[in-house]
Amino acid sequence: MATVLAEGQCPVCLECLKDPVSIKCGHNFCRSCIELAWEYQDVKFPCPSCKQPHQDKMLRNNSQLRNILHEAKLHHTTGKREREMPQCKEHSQDLNLFCEDDRSVLCHICNKDHQGHNVKPLEDVTSNQKRRLRGYSLFLKKQLTLYENLRVTQKTSAEQLNGMIAKGRQKFLFQYGIVNHFFNWQKHVCLLRLADDFKHIEQNILTDEMAVLKYITTYFSVRKEVVDMSVMLDDVKLLTGLKRIYGMCEDHTAPSLSSIQLSEEFSFPVNSWYIYPPLEEIKKNFQRQVTLDPETAHPNLVISEDKKSVTFVTGKKILLPTLKRFNISPVILGSEAFSTGRHYWEVRVNDKPEWMVGVCAEPLSRKANLSSRGQNEHWTIQLCNDVYTAQGSVLLTLVLTEKPQGIGVYLDLELGEISFYNLSTSSHIHSFFDKFPGQLKPYFYVGRDPEPLTICAFTDYK
Repeated sequence: MATVLAEGQCPVCLECLKDPVSIKCGHNFCRSCIELAWEYQDVKFPCPSCKQPHQDKMLRNNSQLRNILHEAKLHHTTGKREREMPQCKEHSQDLNLFCEDDRSVLCHICNKDHQGHNVKPLEDVTSNQKRRLRGYSLFLKKQLTLYENLRVTQKTSAEQLNGMIAKGRQKFLFQYGIVNHFFNWQKHVCLLRLADDFKHIEQNILTDEMAVLKYITTYFSVRKEVVDMSVMLDDVKLLTGLKRIYGMCEDHTAPSLSSIQLSEEFSFPVNSWYIYPPLEEIKKNFQRQVTLDPETAHPNLVISEDKKSVTFVTGKKILLPTLKRFNISPVILGSEAFSTGRHYWEVRVNDKPEWMVGVCAEPLSRKANLSSRGQNEHWTIQLCNDVYTAQGSVLLTLVLTEKPQGIGVYLDLELGEISFYNLSTSSHIHSFFDKFPGQLKPYFYVGRDPEPLTICAFTDYK
């Protein structure tokens, strides 16, 4: 009987077959075991023993094998019970029952204390509990896989964060090095200029001293001659020399002295120092695509199809009025609105005689003239009547060494800064430092000339 039971083991659970079924390859399994093995299979269903794939989940009941195993199990269990059945420590009876409510093993005497509970024979409970445990095993395996993936993700995130921190540190040290180098260089230049000024002033003082000394010597000689003539007894000689003496006294002019002052003022406003990242670094990291918003355009403005260029036309108004449209000045806004982050774009102005670029706060009055701009509504630079100005809370006149053909606009909302660059020389023009309210939009005053103003691609300026 032991041999029969050994041959009747399920290849999955390695126990005596319960409700045995056969599959097409001829192998036998517990119905619950083969169903659990195929539970997550969708297309092919491999045999757990020979791995032969099957096209369907067809199972055939093997009632003859079930009866044989049942008889063998009865004979084997009877002999085994006589020898090995565990005994209840309290009643010395066979432990052959299981209370599912209390999850405890019982003898028939202990069962009296579990009236009304779900009590079953031990052999009927074991297979169901094992199947349930196998289900828990699969669930726990999935959970372990999930948490392992989560651990790998967290490790990857930590490595990425460390990389970002290292990159940020490297970038900061690079920018700090540039600023430190510039300040050292500026210090050297200023000291050289002061030395040159001191040498020049010292030379002027020496020259002036010589001129004053010559003046004193001349006047001392004239005074002596005047004193001598004032006591002269020869009247003819006295009167004859009066013209020369009076001419020397009245026509002699004092020497002109040099101006003793420094050639330039050595106190620099903060935003005139180079404390900004290089323009190429700004282009590389913060460039943004900016387009024009036709709904805000003044009625006499014509916008290109790609919404990158705008031109003023005289005569009949082309655009219908809307609530967003500017009515007085030829102004148009960008479509994009910025409230956080750092952003950079470029505008081609070429030889336009009049223009203005920058940002403005929204909402903004559409019926105001440029001269009636409110404080802290615009942060712009402009060209008007051949004069460059910066308009923020106050109007500042700018001095540019070279006329810009294009303007770079860098908006740093993290630091509260907007900077303008001359793209012709890649040099800094001006910066505003302010607390910007709400959203900011790119702002473009086109002027009333026929030349276009264009938001250029970044390859337009090398």
